Amino acid sequence: MTLIRQVGLIPAGCQPWNLNVVDASGSRFAYAATLAIYIYEWNPDSHQFYLHSIMSEHKKTISAIAWHLKDKDILASSSTDFKICIWHVAKHKLLASLNTPHAAPTLMSWFTSDEDCVAYTDGKGPIYLWKYMEKNGRDGPVSHPLKEISTVSSNITQMSWHPSTPGRFALGHADGTISLYIQGKMPQKHVRISGSDSSSLSDGNSISWLLWDPFSQNYLLICTASGRLQLVDASTEIATIVTTYSLPSKAVSIKCVAWLTEAPGAFVTGDSEAGVLRIWIVSKEKPEESLRLKQVGFKAVCVLPSESVTTTKEVKGKVKFSSRVICLFFDGGVGVYNLRNSSWDFLRNMGHLETIFDCQFKPDNCDLLATASFDGTVKVWNVNSMEAVDSSHGDASIIYSLSWAPGDMDCLAAATSKSGIFIWNLKKGRIRKLEDVSDIFYLLYAMHFSAFISCTHLEFKCSKIKFYKTLCY
Repeated sequence: MTLIRQVGLIPAGCQPWNLNVVDASGSRFAYAATLAIYIYEWNPDSHQFYLHSIMSEHKKTISAIAWHLKDKDILASSSTDFKICIWHVAKHKLLASLNTPHAAPTLMSWFTSDEDCVAYTDGKGPIYLWKYMEKNGRDGPVSHPLKEISTVSSNITQMSWHPSTPGRFALGHADGTISLYIQGKMPQKHVRISGSDSSSLSDGNSISWLLWDPFSQNYLLICTASGRLQLVDASTEIATIVTTYSLPSKAVSIKCVAWLTEAPGAFVTGDSEAGVLRIWIVSKEKPEESLRLKQVGFKAVCVLPSESVTTTKEVKGKVKFSSRVICLFFDGGVGVYNLRNSSWDFLRNMGHLETIFDCQFKPDNCDLLATASFDGTVKVWNVNSMEAVDSSHGDASIIYSLSWAPGDMDCLAAATSKSGIFIWNLKKGRIRKLEDVSDIFYLLYAMHFSAFISCTHLEFKCSKIKFYKTLCY
């Protein structure tokens, strides 16, 4: 009997579908791929993050994750499979689950007025509350709608409970308005933001991020789908714009935002088109610092606070922070950037966004493994470091299978669901698509029978093979 043991794992990349798929608590952070949640923890001895656990229970795309507000071992997740799960991370255990046949939860967070209660919605309203510790009877756990927030006239795109002041709740809507619930006052629905132009009430300017200032009861950071960023005062009946932040050019837009909790009035943003992380102070319209971390745009950011009591300092007239920023990128990359050291504490440069359908080791280099995925890319991995060393440009169709070229040609052929077959030259970064049936036949013949017939012999017998060798080089 031959024993086989796992020697490595290549985690999936972050998913591109939903916004609230990253969160942090204590020394841990978690992000959601399509069907699994990856949890990393900081090891103070080795000074690096390691993969702590993988949670996989949902049958369809995960829509949101959120750490418990006080218990660092409790993590909640929601999915379009009409289910919410509560995990105990240290015990690797599913504590409770709720079936939600009335609503597929697209947004989910912990309810600040009750630490063991989860709030969720399908975007149309109402907001539902579920206390996961309660045993509700023979039919299992149940949830109840929040009376103050019933149906809305525009889809809910974001919801935010104030982290330090229970009873304060804000909703962002697809039409660019916000709804406010402040305990003891009448709820304000679909409040237009005073000072914004009429174009803010359009689908292109729906609210994509909505965050309460952790050091203020009244201020909200609002980011629209078009990338406009504003600080809003929600203390009056009509929400008013305090500051509209300016970017280097009209071509630059903001994708995501997070507060830096180590100092009042500080926050970070990630650009949508390029991997530029910007550090801001609320009182200034322009960023304090801009850091280009990657070539691809941000998907989401989250802050893992520094454990130091005094974290900020002045360096050449600028405030220097020490928080770690968790960065998710559109190519599936996940990293933790250390603001104090201006370097990565952790970086997984890229990853597949969807199911992998095929994989194959390189014939002349067993350290390289190619994978084909539903996300339309082929990636090449170094199995020693478990890092992606190359990736093809995204194809519009699914890639079901692949094959390395024989010998030292350093090329890959891949079969897609709609675009036929393409050849990827890894050295030159070129991709050629094949449409002629006879071309495809001879290519497959050469690649699959190369173990029995030398490629050189085929060049003399079949001009098609020589043509493709010329193409690849």
